[in-house]
Amino acid sequence: MTIGRSDDVAAALDDAPGARTGRLLSAEQCAAIVELYADPGRFRSTVHMARHRFGRGEYRYFARPLPEIVDDLRNACWSHLLPIARQWADRLDRPAPWPDDLDEWLRLRHAAGHSRCGELWFPCRSLSGSTSQVRTTPAARGSWSSSGLGPSPVRSR
Repeated sequence: MTIGRSDDVAAALDDAPGARTGRLLSAEQCAAIVELYADPGRFRSTVHMARHRFGRGEYRYFARPLPEIVDDLRNACWSHLLPIARQWADRLDRPAPWPDDLDEWLRLRHAAGHSRCGELWFPCRSLSGSTSQVRTTPAARGSWSSSGLGPSPVRSR
């Protein structure tokens, strides 16, 4: 997995709500993830976007245990996204509670009652119905929690 330069991603996020990271997964890995979508047992919930006026389509939250490739991707991205999250927290004059280690962050979240982080699977389909992109996020929505642990480091859109 190649994450790319964190500085380039951080600079891009200063100008837009998203950034290109470069290729994170091989074509074979993407195909394997796409195949997971057909198995509803892999997911703890499905959100139908039109119902919430989010647009068309759906997305799903993976159930535990996470697929190995999703867990690997989440762990690989943590050290690259963490400095960006801390920089934005500083800019917003907010606390930056995230430890250097993702497992430690998950332990803190679980201890505070947040046992379900939001690893998402977004099938981005073209009009022809072919799947063209997969996104995952290591944490849910980026909202501030009442636990005092602060926001998640990546905000899903």
